[in-house]
Amino acid sequence: MNQQMHRFLDIEAQIWQLKMQHDADGLKQFFTAFVEEQMPEQLKHWQIYYGAFVLLTLSQLGGDSKTHSQQAITLLKDAHGIEDNSDEFYNLLACCSGHLAAATSEPIAKARAGMTSDKSFKIALEINPNNPRTYLLQGLSFMNKPRLVGGSKKKALTLLTKSVELFETALPVTEQIPSWGHLDALYWLSNCHLFFNHFKEASQYVDQALHMDARFNWGLSLKQKIELKSAS
Repeated sequence: MNQQMHRFLDIEAQIWQLKMQHDADGLKQFFTAFVEEQMPEQLKHWQIYYGAFVLLTLSQLGGDSKTHSQQAITLLKDAHGIEDNSDEFYNLLACCSGHLAAATSEPIAKARAGMTSDKSFKIALEINPNNPRTYLLQGLSFMNKPRLVGGSKKKALTLLTKSVELFETALPVTEQIPSWGHLDALYWLSNCHLFFNHFKEASQYVDQALHMDARFNWGLSLKQKIELKSAS
């Protein structure tokens, strides 16, 4: 992988660290500086992708989820579908639209955003049915949505399991972009198993995550939560 691609892997690592620290201000500063960087024309779409990824991360951390989701969607409309990995752009569009639906109170706008999310996930799967990030983000959508609007922990469990399986057979993280998501998938799959009191499976997946990154703070906290709940 060339030096420019390694730059994007470094960007993923920086976003991850800021996310683990819940550093919303740091993510905002990172976004402002990153989108103003001068990049070769052939990499502009990845600059847009990672800019939208920062905004999605901000939306996931809370705060002004509606504004960050809208900003990300505006960016992605300029880029998704313009190159071979367009499923990655549809994935972000789907997830950001889901966040927008959750943050919007106006019924028609909420329904429109929800339909955009569902349609974008469908397109992403048609383009590439073996992208682990599609199943990760779709699993999180089912996990967090209320049951009245289609949420289902059982569907989330199935999708997150599929995501982890695909990450296990994916190219090494140093050989592709984007490469993010494996730790997220393990963490949320463990969480989902914990919801169903599947303590053995919950422990298995969080231990796998901690084997990948022993300093994974979210994983360390989840491991304690599993131990406490299983002992009660």
